Amino acid sequence: MKKFLAKCAACGATTSAKYARDNQGRCKTCVTGVPQPSRTRETNEERQGRIIDSGWAAYAREEGHYDTYD
Repeated sequence: MKKFLAKCAACGATTSAKYARDNQGRCKTCVTGVPQPSRTRETNEERQGRIIDSGWAAYAREEGHYDTYD
């Protein structure tokens, strides 16, 4: 997998080798100036609140219980 990754010449972040080749060795954040969104996971409370707001059918779909909702 490492053969497809490269270090950004400007900030040292990891980026794809193809993107680095096409953009003078820089990552997307350095090229565009816009930071990438964080990939943090939602907390258990946020998930529960979303499911409560959406209802049982949404919970069943999310959990993979496709045969238990109308």
